Amino acid sequence: MFIPKEAGVRPGNYVTMPPEIIDRPGTLTVPYAGKIYAIGRTIRQLEEEIDRSLANRAIDPQSVLTIVSRSSSQATLIGAFTTPSKIEVGPNGERALDMIAKANGITPPGYETYITVQRDTRKATVYFDTILANSKEDIYIHPGDIIYAYREPHRYLAFGAVLTQGQIDFGATKLSLAEAVARASGLDDARADPHEVFLYRLARAACWNALMST
Repeated sequence: MFIPKEAGVRPGNYVTMPPEIIDRPGTLTVPYAGKIYAIGRTIRQLEEEIDRSLANRAIDPQSVLTIVSRSSSQATLIGAFTTPSKIEVGPNGERALDMIAKANGITPPGYETYITVQRDTRKATVYFDTILANSKEDIYIHPGDIIYAYREPHRYLAFGAVLTQGQIDFGATKLSLAEAVARASGLDDARADPHEVFLYRLARAACWNALMST
């Protein structure tokens, strides 16, 4: 029934059909067998149904089905990924870092990147470096999840008797006060008093008292 061009140069009488997509009503189309209802059936059940549909056209038909991809098992990765796309969640489950790796990683520095996972009506955001540092934050991703990566640059404001004033990027995970002054091109020798370099930080009173006591 399906005579391939290469039938004379290989054993057996079989042919590989092009991939078929299960449509929205839940059916796939097989030549000579027609439409086969697929939803709720196992692979073996589908093979048996195709064999029954071909029984009056072929002698002892035997079909073999292979799942190429599952759109219903995909998660969507968008934002600051190297390759944002829909990626299939494996049958054994995929963690957040697994999915990020499949998207070829993130484009901004990790210390400036936040990851948001949206699942149905719930949403949670975590610092990327926190996922690396704490395995409990590396959650399992479910089919249908949306993973959004975005950059939030870490900056500080330098003003007063420094040579470079304005907002300045950290450029690193952590920054000491001396490094911050250096990134501002240092103090202005004509105006600055090296004994009076001030750090202003918005914080709750309890946090500030704890900081001052250490």
